[in-house]
Parts: sequence; structure tokens; C-alpha cells
Amino acid sequence: MTVFNPFSKPLGEVAYQDLTELSDNEVAEGFYIEYKSEMPSNKKIAKSISSFANTEGGLFFVGIEDNNTNIPVSFPGIELNEDVEVKEKIRNVIKGRINPAPEFKTRVLKDPSSMQTERAATLTSVAKSPSTPHITNRGRIYRRLGEGSDPYRYETEPQVVDRLVDRRREWHNQMAEFCQSGLGFTEGQDDWSFVELYGILSTLGNAVCTDVLDDVEGFRDQLASTQVTYSSEEDDSTEQFEYDLTMGQNLDICRSTSEGIVAHSLNVTREGAIDPAHTPLTLTFYIDGGNEAPK
Repeated sequence: MTVFNPFSKPLGEVAYQDLTELSDNEVAEGFYIEYKSEMPSNKKIAKSISSFANTEGGLFFVGIEDNNTNIPVSFPGIELNEDVEVKEKIRNVIKGRINPAPEFKTRVLKDPSSMQTERAATLTSVAKSPSTPHITNRGRIYRRLGEGSDPYRYETEPQVVDRLVDRRREWHNQMAEFCQSGLGFTEGQDDWSFVELYGILSTLGNAVCTDVLDDVEGFRDQLASTQVTYSSEEDDSTEQFEYDLTMGQNLDICRSTSEGIVAHSLNVTREGAIDPAHTPLTLTFYIDGGNEAPK
């Protein structure tokens, strides 16, 4: 997911020591960032997270103190309690108090200098959501305004709420169009069984994988070692059945296009010739993170 990043490294690699970049670079609380010195109430967590999702996404920090200009001045963190798992608390609030739950990731950044009492700051990244509006369990739809989260008021701003509904409708239309089957078979293959797989990320429509176009061969090697596993178990007290689908695809041709990478498996025979009786497998990987297979 694409989220505002004030650090000099990916959000997934940020450590406690990197938080000083926020004060060094005077990254003030605002449209994309909110700081809390202590773990806020469930109501406030839901309010902040939903407002980011309904607007342009953002970062929600806990364990950071700011000054009267909303710039971080210290990073005391919060005390880690064995009885309450911090990530689980935030997850439960988002899942239980926001409908639908937006896409998010929470990281616990432990303070390496804390000794007897372990302390840490938390970083929750929230993507701009395509599934708006996100409504809290109190029936409020929040948006990000400046350094705060304010509710939409349908009676005075109906067009704003309508735009959130339109965002979800547009997303659903994109998914429906993306999943249109493009399979083609010869007459001899009409009774064949096949599996059609789709991978759809919330980044649909936004280029996030452009770097892969610079290393097509590396992408092909990575795909060959990738496994997609599906398991199904049924227990009738006498037998247990398990089915696994794994895919590590060796591809014969990979080429880049303006949309992403198109990869082909040509069904080469043992003699090294292309078997014309079998439809080649074509996988399309888009730079927005989506993929289609096969067609």
C-alpha cells in the first residue's frame, strides 16, 4: 500500500532510532500524520484511523510527544504490558469499531535503551482506501482536516459523502472489469479443466512496481521460486483430506510493456520443441500490483 513516508527508508524498515528524523526534519502533525504520547481511547483510535482511510491515508504514532507547534520533541514510548498486546489492541479496535475495516499495518518500535520496563512507540500506516466510506461504530464518518479528524455532516455536505460512496463504486467497477475472463481454447480443449487465478491489491490503478521493469530476468527467477498454496481440510472423524495447489512457474519468455510484464510458458516438449496442441500459459503482471492468469 502507498502511504506518505517522512523517513529515509521504507516504513517496513523503520526502527525506534529512526524516529529522531521526525524532530530533526521538523515533521509536524498534520494532514498525513498524528502523534499521541499515550495510548488513546478506543474511540479516538477509530476516529483517527478511519479519517486517514477516508481521506488520503497517513501515519498514526503512539509514544511520541510534540510541542505547541506539533513537532516531535521526545520519544518516551509506551510501556509494553504482557497482558495487553499493543498490535492486537489496535487491530481489535480497527476491526471492531470501523466498518468496513480499512487496510493498515502496525509496527511496534521497541526502545533499545529501556531496561527494567520495556517501552516502545507504535507506528500504524493507513492507506487511502478505495472502500469508502469507513464508518465508526458511533455512526460517524471522519475526514482528515489539518492536524485533526472532523466528522462529515451529511445534512450540510451531502456531496462530500456522495464522493466517498462513488470512490467505492468506482473500485468495485475496476475489480469487475479486471476479472473479466480472457481465456481462449481450441476446439479440442473445450472439455479441459482449468484454474483461473487473480491477484488484486488495493493499489489497483497506481503504479507501485515500476522497478520490476528494470530487471525482467530477475523477476522471472523470482516467479519460478514463488509458491501459492491452497489447502482444504475435511475431518469426518474417520478420515482427513488435504488438497494443496502450489505454483512455481518456470517461464520461457518475459517481456516488459507499458503496463507491466507479460510472461509466457510455451509448453515445450521433451525434445525441446514447442507443442502447438497446447495453449501457452500467459501471465500478466501489472505495475499497479495486480496480475491475471491465465488467458
